[in-house]
Amino acid sequence: MTNAFTTLSTFDYKRQCVSYSKLSHTSRLSIQNPADGKTCTIKPVSPNIAQRSLGVLIAPDGDGRTQLRHSIQKARELFGKFKNASMTSHTKFIAVNSIVAPAILYPMVAAYFLDREISPINSILNQMQCVALGLNRNFPRAILHVPPSLGGLGLPSPMQKIMKLRVNYFFITYGDNLTTATS
Repeated sequence: MTNAFTTLSTFDYKRQCVSYSKLSHTSRLSIQNPADGKTCTIKPVSPNIAQRSLGVLIAPDGDGRTQLRHSIQKARELFGKFKNASMTSHTKFIAVNSIVAPAILYPMVAAYFLDREISPINSILNQMQCVALGLNRNFPRAILHVPPSLGGLGLPSPMQKIMKLRVNYFFITYGDNLTTATS
């Protein structure tokens, strides 16, 4: 049985014709430039294998699970180093919000995830914020994100930070082309 990934169409420049060849997921395609004789080799990549681009691991089919697993692992490693770091609480709080959270959340903008999928990242970042604020490890995490007017600390959740990045990207990309009903 053949599909688009096992049958490849190639154009023969000398004969001006198209030829087909069978490929496996491990074979390489070599194309020779008739003008200078140089050969370019292309390795086929499955559409579900993630590649890094601009710091984000994403598969051609749009699957972001590889990036999610990578971000969770990165958050765990950073938390292990963070809780034992010899910094002041103020410095830890600044580090979490200006370095650690953006490094973990920036790649998450490229794919859509449900709240339950990013809950491990949310949990780790909440623990880091509690450590940075000098709060007890049993401190109720929900109070971190409740507005101060309701008795909470008013810190944005990771999902709110991701949505903020997406909205910022949207306005930077499309802002000049947006029109309002009154204009």
